Amino acid sequence: GQVNVVTKSGGNLFRGTLFEYYRNDKLDAPNYFDSTRNTNGSVIQDLGKSKLNQHQYGFSLGGPLMKDRAFFFTSYEGYRLDAGVNFVEAAPSAAAWARAVPSIAALRPGFTASNAVLLPGASTSADFDIYQLQSLENVKENAYSLRLDYKLTQNWGSYFRLFRDSGTQLRPEGVSGRVVKVTNDPTNAIFNLQGVLASGMQNEFKIG
Repeated sequence: GQVNVVTKSGGNLFRGTLFEYYRNDKLDAPNYFDSTRNTNGSVIQDLGKSKLNQHQYGFSLGGPLMKDRAFFFTSYEGYRLDAGVNFVEAAPSAAAWARAVPSIAALRPGFTASNAVLLPGASTSADFDIYQLQSLENVKENAYSLRLDYKLTQNWGSYFRLFRDSGTQLRPEGVSGRVVKVTNDPTNAIFNLQGVLASGMQNEFKIG
């Protein structure tokens, strides 16, 4: 398949936008897993409401660099997220660890975080216990774009476009307390020259 991306261009007037989206946990109800529970669903312990703090904001601005000939358009978007996540998972029980050889027993601290909560009676196997852990995911992202247009003649024009998106995610993974850091920093740029030939045919040159 082929995907065409059309970006806005500036014009002879300066125009722009501002935006902000904000959400937090103040008006949210606690979810089911914000408490440890017995197998019948009754609450054992209240862990507190999962945190949520989300910001999505930015701006766009376009206008002339040279009237009727050169224009610019730029934008920025920021994204910030702190979001609580709950994990309910099995881990080897004390009985299972008691049978482990010393080299394996030394790995025990890596299976459950110190603040993971044991759910008594939740497991049907003597070799496994069920734990619950409340953790926090963090995301930071910044996206930028820039487009420059230049009108060469009545029939010929060109533009340069740049995109950059830089993001970092700290993602919890299970009751072990392990956190994975994911970083992305994609960038792309393109130059385009387009016009009409004497024969009426349209010619387009693009590199990026």
